[in-house]
Amino acid sequence: MIKASVVVPCFNEKDNLTELIGGFQQALKNRQDIKIIVVDNGSTDGSSQFLNSLILGDRRFHTIRIEHNQGYGHGILTGLNACQSEILGWTHGDLQTPPADVLQAIDIYCRIKRHYW
Repeated sequence: MIKASVVVPCFNEKDNLTELIGGFQQALKNRQDIKIIVVDNGSTDGSSQFLNSLILGDRRFHTIRIEHNQGYGHGILTGLNACQSEILGWTHGDLQTPPADVLQAIDIYCRIKRHYW
């Protein structure tokens, strides 16, 4: 069961994708309760093909390709519309926030929610 979805909008982030996807894979370890939705927001640097090669067969990841960049917010909303979990969030594709920190925030939220609800 997917507990949380994290949307990661990307535009021409090919140079960051190895670290980004690897960071999420390492932070997720064997977890199957979090889905990472990477939105390629009209990249022109080959990000889409490279991204697909990095996540090949990893069911914790889902990709969405937007043909023409329509802005950062559009990428986030497109990803959020594809989510099928109770907890939704997003982060930046340029590694402003380390993937492990994003997943830690989800875990903290879940502990607080169970404690207070």
